[in-house]
Amino acid sequence: MNSDEHQSIGQAMRRAHQVTSIAMELAVPAGLGAWFDHKYGTSPLWTIVGVLIGSGVATLSLRQLIRDLEK
Repeated sequence: MNSDEHQSIGQAMRRAHQVTSIAMELAVPAGLGAWFDHKYGTSPLWTIVGVLIGSGVATLSLRQLIRDLEK
């Protein structure tokens, strides 16, 4: 492999990591919210809070990813 191929693979791996991180930013807060709801019987309060927090964080990360791709 030449250096251009190595660079392309590295860039693809960075993008895959960013996309995976965005998915986790959505899933983890919602999952924690669901766990709190189950534990404390507050359904669906904390699940909704987790989804809103996760959506906000994921939106910021997605905006950053889009900015990086436009460079």
